Amino acid sequence: MQSSVPAVCEIKTLAEDENETGQRAAKAAGCDTAVDTAACLLGKSATEIVKAVPGAFSVFLRIYGPNMDGHVFPEQPIKVIAAHRHPSMPMIIGNTARETWGWSNAVIDEASYTAARPETMSSWRSVLTP
Repeated sequence: MQSSVPAVCEIKTLAEDENETGQRAAKAAGCDTAVDTAACLLGKSATEIVKAVPGAFSVFLRIYGPNMDGHVFPEQPIKVIAAHRHPSMPMIIGNTARETWGWSNAVIDEASYTAARPETMSSWRSVLTP
């Protein structure tokens, strides 16, 4: 497991991703009113999609990532681990040097935590608001 090990965090459901990130991305790409949203998105260039779906790099908010799709993740990974229903195998857990420096060195107390939260940052408002 690398970096964001599923400890005390849950991944979104497929429905949550479709209704949150998916709809927001479709709207930003101009496909939210299309008769066939998927076809509209597939018709966009890579540049148009990247512009419509800005990067969001923070541990405070997971906009992109895996979801409980019923196939790869049929249920919350942390619940499977807690119930000891995961395959028994050797495991290596790691992280990378300075991977959190972009946000962690600025969070030193309650006030700086509140200021760093995505919903309080103006740069995040366009990503958070559908």
